[in-house]
Amino acid sequence: MRSEDQLKLQAYLDEELSERERRAVASWLAKDPEAQALLAEVEATKITLASNEPEFQLPESREFYWSKIAREIDRLETADDTGQLPFLVWLKRKYWVPVGALAILTLLALASSQLIDWSDLRASTHLAREVESPAEEIGSMTFRSEADRVTIIWLYDRTPEIASDIQ
Repeated sequence: MRSEDQLKLQAYLDEELSERERRAVASWLAKDPEAQALLAEVEATKITLASNEPEFQLPESREFYWSKIAREIDRLETADDTGQLPFLVWLKRKYWVPVGALAILTLLALASSQLIDWSDLRASTHLAREVESPAEEIGSMTFRSEADRVTIIWLYDRTPEIASDIQ
């Protein structure tokens, strides 16, 4: 059974249908045993829920209860009209954002000073520099150009350099 049909049966049980729709559902129920079974199940569920719903009784009359709520709402609305905030709320609103931003910036500065080794940086990092190699016979030079977005590593044979150092 489609969900639209199930909803139509629920609306029929709750008497929410127009007279024409109610007659159509009644004729459908007369023909369809599955719909009759579902209607009986929904009706039993409705009765069970209604009979087991706890009743809440107020210690005072209904009118007095709602008048207390209305008076409290009025009291809160007139308290807000004075325009004055309690001191702690004002302090939080005025200083919370700037102090929080300063704390975040301080943490970022401390973290970046610990994470980046500033002593190894040179004024001209784009110039060629020599990098040590674990193999004594091979040397390398590195060139990085940020403008061209390219890094060139030149490997060369250090055997003549080593021989001249030994002599």
